[in-house]
Amino acid sequence: MQNLLTRQIRIMRIRPNVGTAGHPRLYVYYHHQAPRSRSNTNDSLQEHEQPSSQINQNAAESSAASHLPSNFAPPNLPIYKNNSNYNGNKMSLQRMFSANAQWAEDVNKERPDFFKATAEGQSPKLLWIGCADSRVPESIVMAAKPGDIFVHRNIANQFQLNDDSALSVLAYAVEFLHVENVAVVGHTHCGGAAACLDNAKKPKGPPSEVPLWRWLDSMTDLARQPKVVGAQGDHALAVLIEENVKAQVANVLKTETIQEAWRAGKKVVVHGWIYDIEKGQIRDLGISVGPCGQVARGAKM
Repeated sequence: MQNLLTRQIRIMRIRPNVGTAGHPRLYVYYHHQAPRSRSNTNDSLQEHEQPSSQINQNAAESSAASHLPSNFAPPNLPIYKNNSNYNGNKMSLQRMFSANAQWAEDVNKERPDFFKATAEGQSPKLLWIGCADSRVPESIVMAAKPGDIFVHRNIANQFQLNDDSALSVLAYAVEFLHVENVAVVGHTHCGGAAACLDNAKKPKGPPSEVPLWRWLDSMTDLARQPKVVGAQGDHALAVLIEENVKAQVANVLKTETIQEAWRAGKKVVVHGWIYDIEKGQIRDLGISVGPCGQVARGAKM
């Protein structure tokens, strides 16, 4: 018998169904055995592990997806069919390689031409600027296939105007891949945001010598704003996460890449979304901005 602390995740069923615009959609069901949590009261970055939620049919019709092109839909590709045994806090590397081999084999059976076609180039519909948190894998939560989403992830989904890495990803996505949707995506239960709330209670001092705290310095300043300070309990964390997404969207809009794209007539739209870990769904903050100004929630792009 497996140890009760072992968490087992498996794909229970993958079935195609017709989604919007007649495209097939994936439904992925996760089964958990004895989910457990981990916490450390002395470290705000140590987060509680939440059970994964079912990716359901309504996700494709969510307000976040309403801004995406009508042809943004995944093919009927298998994702992962092996059992995955977690020993302590991480899956064994051997299991990961085994799972990858099984996935590649399954894809080849269903779409023999898929990997060859993928190797010929990419034309993603979305640039996802998100958090590095392992519970927010963009391709899975959007039920997307390889090649659909161009990605930049870091701690607490920051887009800092002095960060050459983020600026380079944005430039490549817009100028060379011609992506027309850029989304800054925060998420609930963000450990980086929780750490910033704690740090904001201390007097502001000189820049830290620790890279992580330097990285989160601007978010810590956000946590000192009256709107966040005035929030009570867990609501303060939710407010900070939302304000952070708004701030990073504002930074993306300031870039020469976006401004030049608009001057050139490109229809690039920048969005602000939050992924709800408890529900497995993405919430649109309604702050999308395009070349003609703010885009109405639910508008067709």
